[in-house]
Amino acid sequence: MTQIKRLILCCDGTWNDSVSTNNPLTNVARFSRIIEERAADGVLQIVYYHTGVGAGTSKISNSIDGAVGRGLGANVRNAYNFLCQNFNHKDCTDEIYLVGFSRGAFTVRCVASLIDSIGILTKPGLSGLYDAYGLWKNQQADSGTALKAFVERLDKAGLTKIGIKIKACGVWDTVSAIGVQLPAWLPQPPPRRLGHVDNRIPPCVEHAFHAMALNERRSAFWPVPWSEPGDSTTLRQCWFLGAHADVGGGYEDAGLANVALVWMVAQFQHFTSLAFDVTDLINFLVTREITTETNEVGFSLKTAGVEFAVKNVKETWAYKGEAGQCNF
Repeated sequence: MTQIKRLILCCDGTWNDSVSTNNPLTNVARFSRIIEERAADGVLQIVYYHTGVGAGTSKISNSIDGAVGRGLGANVRNAYNFLCQNFNHKDCTDEIYLVGFSRGAFTVRCVASLIDSIGILTKPGLSGLYDAYGLWKNQQADSGTALKAFVERLDKAGLTKIGIKIKACGVWDTVSAIGVQLPAWLPQPPPRRLGHVDNRIPPCVEHAFHAMALNERRSAFWPVPWSEPGDSTTLRQCWFLGAHADVGGGYEDAGLANVALVWMVAQFQHFTSLAFDVTDLINFLVTREITTETNEVGFSLKTAGVEFAVKNVKETWAYKGEAGQCNF
């Protein structure tokens, strides 16, 4: 019997890199590091972490990439490629999980839309990924006619698996692909670039979770909420106190981010079989101190947001067109 796998794709936010920097971790980075290697049911859980847009090597290039979203397409293709490379195309029993923050949240929403449109390409079928992505990206030009014809050819040739479900998509504070508005004298991006990846949840997503910042005032970081889904999708979408990085993480003071992290983990635990290492989660929630004399890591008795999270995680506000309390 073929062993089922859980494939967990984690895409970080703009300028966020938990691998090459010592900056405070975002909730995406922390989420990726608390997933058990193998669940209690014996299922292997494979995590892929992708740094955010603008997390390259050149400061100037990073600034431009982060401001206008340059590199988003490559991130979407790389993330999608991971799923195709590791998915069991024979039995199609593997579970797919998508997690993201900020523009990384938009990235995984693009991946979900791409899967809904073209399925999961086989390894030989990946030779057509670039063309498929281009047709998917520009499908508004011809109402998706060329994309549908291309996918039909892939399907007939056995190069893709259509109808694959995404078990869950969890995102913190999704922002749009473009980001800040450029001055009028600079070259402008195409109108409504990736506009088809709007607030609709693709039907292939079984469970969708979205934590949004209630107090963000910068227009470039305003969240892109999901609309009410179809009958096949469960949606949990809530407002949380704080600005963009208070919800998605990345500040030194992680108290508010802890609340959003605990809430997100709770959604995955309730609706899916994704297994977490609770000890690792707790270690992320407490204040860590490294002593210079012994280089040992100690934990202070003061927890950063844990008590607040326990008391208030069920009092977050649901987004359903109007404010209302979440039902857990």
